[in-house]
Amino acid sequence: MRFGELTEYALFAAISIGLFVWGVFDGLNIVDRTIDIFFLIVQIRVPEALYSNIAFTATTIFASALLFKEIYSTSYLGKTTDGGKVEAIIPVYTDSGVLENSVKALNNSNYEDLRINVVCEEEDEASIEVAKELDCEVIMNKNPGSKAGAINTVFEMRDSKYYALFDADEKIDEDFIPHAVKYLERGYEVFQGRRVPIPTGGIEKFAYCERAVFHAAYKLQSLLGFLHAKSSSTVLTKETWRKVDGFDDMLTEDIDFSHKCYRQGINVKTDRRYTNLMEAPHSVKDFWEQRKRWLTGTVQIFHKGLKRNYQSSPLHRELFSIIRSFISFTLPILVLILFSNFLVLVFLGLQLFYVLPILATSLAPLLLSYKDSKIEEIDFIGWYAFTTFILTLLSGLISLKSILEYIFTWEGEWYLVEKGE
Repeated sequence: MRFGELTEYALFAAISIGLFVWGVFDGLNIVDRTIDIFFLIVQIRVPEALYSNIAFTATTIFASALLFKEIYSTSYLGKTTDGGKVEAIIPVYTDSGVLENSVKALNNSNYEDLRINVVCEEEDEASIEVAKELDCEVIMNKNPGSKAGAINTVFEMRDSKYYALFDADEKIDEDFIPHAVKYLERGYEVFQGRRVPIPTGGIEKFAYCERAVFHAAYKLQSLLGFLHAKSSSTVLTKETWRKVDGFDDMLTEDIDFSHKCYRQGINVKTDRRYTNLMEAPHSVKDFWEQRKRWLTGTVQIFHKGLKRNYQSSPLHRELFSIIRSFISFTLPILVLILFSNFLVLVFLGLQLFYVLPILATSLAPLLLSYKDSKIEEIDFIGWYAFTTFILTLLSGLISLKSILEYIFTWEGEWYLVEKGE
């Protein structure tokens, strides 16, 4: 084992244990509080763990309430079936087993003027063969090995009004593009919908629950003006692509693009009622490695911001972009302390209070899956929602591992999740 790897694993173990122990001792700390209500004075003594769990519960419920308000809103802008040429872009690499999902779904789209561009890698003969059998344009990536380069290839060779970005495994709703174009016609520059992992098994259901919690967290971020503009389930104008100087070759080019749009003040519309389906990880390894790639990519974006490698932008947007990326990979680590506090409440027998975070984190998966169960391929998530709190511990461990890997051992490699049956 190399010195860098040994250092990484040693620090991962030491910091994980250290945070856990810190959380236990901090949670056991007794805090005195005096409540003065008119003539009645009450003095209470409670463990510090109680306050952290109540704060976490309240924040989670508030975020879930914001999500509930959005996905159950009945106010719709409408849709447009012919508002100008739309270029659908599907970058592929070893996606021959799932490519048919996106292309067939787009062929059934209710939008009339739509061209489907599948961007392939020259050595990926299986995907090229499948793409040629489908009703689409087959294009070779001008920047081999780069998903960002594949997307930019179509922008550079086509001169259309709108561009719709999807992954090969997405099953796109037939009205997704008509709704998105309607928003762009009203002045928005980017439309971002929602992707739902299809919960076909245990690991897949965990992935669904985790995504639901993240969508609730995104609602909190939106209060501060940061909206995602990713490279899937997204429709944007060519002018927007020009303004931000296209997609950059990053580990998570989609999150990086979101930061670029925020920094340039791009007018983004996010509406999670417009939903597409995607394939979920089918193994613990794929789940872990995919999430680690996303978080490592966020660390890379933070590093890029510190090096001032973005286009010039207003100082307040530059600073918030850096702070937002930093919080994205450090906040999950603090959850390790919260989990320790949770165990303190269990040890002390305070059932009401240690049940609260479990119930709070189950809200978003329950709310979304009830809504999504109207989609043929999705069933109500049920009791799996109550395991979501445990996933918060896993996210903290993945985030810590991602930071240490980026510092000590990451050399630009990309983990590819198995797709297809």
